[in-house]
Order: sequence, then structure tokens, then C-alpha cells
Amino acid sequence: MADLPGGWRGRGGGRARAVAQNIAADIEGRGGEGPFDGYGFCYVEVGGGMAAFGAGNFYGLPGPRVTLEPPAARFREEKTEIERTAFAPWH
Repeated sequence: MADLPGGWRGRGGGRARAVAQNIAADIEGRGGEGPFDGYGFCYVEVGGGMAAFGAGNFYGLPGPRVTLEPPAARFREEKTEIERTAFAPWH
């Protein structure tokens, strides 16, 4: 799979890795939890073919450290590309 827009594979994929490690550990009877650094991102559609982009450490202490980029057509295009590419195996 190629890297996706917005760093989806390289950074946001930490959640998927942690879940996969936890499932494998459970199946193998090892227990434990895979690490997750709290980094994530999301797109917020605002209409007119545009979306805003938020990213950061949603579980940071003492509170989340997230930035929100203003709406732009390119963020809507990135969101559409992620949906098309990442979800393709299930279509």
C-alpha cells in the first residue's frame, strides 16, 4: 500500500498497529497492550467541496495538543483519496 495523504499510513496508523499487536498477544495468550502514542488526525467537511484538517496528540497530558488547519479544497481531496484507497479492499 502506498503512503496516503495526510500521513495516514506513517503516523495515524499507530492505532492500527496497537490493535493488531493486542489481538496477536491475546490469540497467543501473552496479554499486554501494544503502544499507542496518541497521535491522530481527522478531516471535518464544511461544505462547498472543502474540509478542515485537525491533527495532533489527542491523549496528550495535561490535555490534547491538536492543531486545526482552515478549510481547503485540498483537504477534501485528501479525505476522498484516503477513503478510496484505504477502504478499497472492502468494496
